[in-house]
Formats: sequence, structure tokens, C-alpha cells
Amino acid sequence: MPTNVLSFVYDDCAEIFIAPAVVRVEAVREDENYSYRLAKMIIHGMIHSGGIDHEHSRREADTAERLENRALGTLFGR
Repeated sequence: MPTNVLSFVYDDCAEIFIAPAVVRVEAVREDENYSYRLAKMIIHGMIHSGGIDHEHSRREADTAERLENRALGTLFGR
């Protein structure tokens, strides 16, 4: 299955790669606006770049979700 976002962390920087076509399909499937979904994936990549891995533990998954929701609320007023 194709991925929506990849992030790579180096010594002093990070790269985030987004697959727009995958994000568009997910937005339709989740009944979300494409811009909202795209922003969510960018934020998700940034959180991973910051060292939080939602696949590592439930605690980190909760932290990642809380950070995503806070950032999306700031951007989209939700």
C-alpha cells in the first residue's frame, strides 16, 4: 500500500516527502477537505521529525495526536 508521508532526520535537518495523490484519495475516503488533509500530513511528518513515533507506543501516539489536533485547530479553527 502506498504511503502518504515519509520523514527522514539527519544530523541537523529533516526532509519530509508527501505523496499528494495518496493524500487526495485519503481525503475523499475520510470525507476531509484536501487542504486540511495535506496540512495534517505535513504536521504529521514534522512530528515524526521531532522524534515522536506513533508506532512506538500508545503514549507517543496520544502525544502525536494531541500535537496534530492543536496545530490543525490553530490553522483551521477547529
